[in-house]
Amino acid sequence: MVLNTDTATRRNVGGREQREYFGPQSREKREQKETPAVDVFLFRHSNRFAGPQEWDDPMLTGLPDNKKPVNDDKELRPEGELRAVDFGRILEQDNYDEVIGYNTSENRTAVTEKKLAKGITGEENKTETLRSSTYGEWMKNIKDPEVKKALQIAMAQNKVELAKLAPNYGLLDKKKRGELGEAAEKIAFNKMLENPKVIDSIAKMMSANMLMLRQQAEGRLTGGLTGRIAVPFVNHGGLNEAWLVKVLRRGGQKLNSIHDIGGMFSPLEGFKVSFEKEGKIVCKFLSPERQKLMGEGVELTIDWAEVEALARAYEEDLKPAPKAEPKKEEAPTPVVKPVEPAAKKHH
Repeated sequence: MVLNTDTATRRNVGGREQREYFGPQSREKREQKETPAVDVFLFRHSNRFAGPQEWDDPMLTGLPDNKKPVNDDKELRPEGELRAVDFGRILEQDNYDEVIGYNTSENRTAVTEKKLAKGITGEENKTETLRSSTYGEWMKNIKDPEVKKALQIAMAQNKVELAKLAPNYGLLDKKKRGELGEAAEKIAFNKMLENPKVIDSIAKMMSANMLMLRQQAEGRLTGGLTGRIAVPFVNHGGLNEAWLVKVLRRGGQKLNSIHDIGGMFSPLEGFKVSFEKEGKIVCKFLSPERQKLMGEGVELTIDWAEVEALARAYEEDLKPAPKAEPKKEEAPTPVVKPVEPAAKKHH
């Protein structure tokens, strides 16, 4: 099952319908703080433009001969920035004292995180870039040829889906191209995420970062934290989902596929891992529709032993392959000349 959350997540930025989807919005401060906690949020970045593509491909024939191929950037669309601020205002009702933001090396994730922080605290905070959290970094470390092939197929399929959605793609305005790009990407990458080897490969990379974030959270809690800290980690579509498929437990049971969580996230969808005192960890999807899919009253947990094993496996993957020792040159076998029989003496 693949959830269709696009309509719900794109409605009227800041309007009533969006707030109904994400939950009621309130700026009233509670008189008493809740239990001290560090809430880690795994977000996909907000809505962006379509990005550079080969629009002169024969499958996308909408451009007249006198126009150059479209080459959009991958920055957030204006409504994507506004949605991030609005979402931050909804998170603000949990009365956070501090926001510690993490993002990838791609600018759209940093902007999403800063806008979320602005909604929570009123200010754009400083962010920190986490290593090994983009598709580019993942691709560098892929050793399995089947996984590489799956990614290549997904990227090609993305273009095919665009051609199906809009044969005149290049003639559309930039905003519409961005919307169609999201729809095509979701179809293509959901297919890629059906491959268990792809799930395993991405989950290893994500586990290394999640283990670090857990250690930081526990350090703050044991250090005498009295309030609540929000830690948004904004990355890319498919990464959080693959990690959850591998390590999330529903009522103690493993998940079977990407469809168990409703498919790939829409922009700005996320998952919350709340670290509380005495080792208590509470998990939930931010989308009520996805959370409902898990089953009413069913506890969601993270298998941290699996996370640790995956993180160790990723560190091993990062190690350079051992250099083959040069072969020792063997001394040439001496050529033994046959001994000629001595000439007979004549008497």
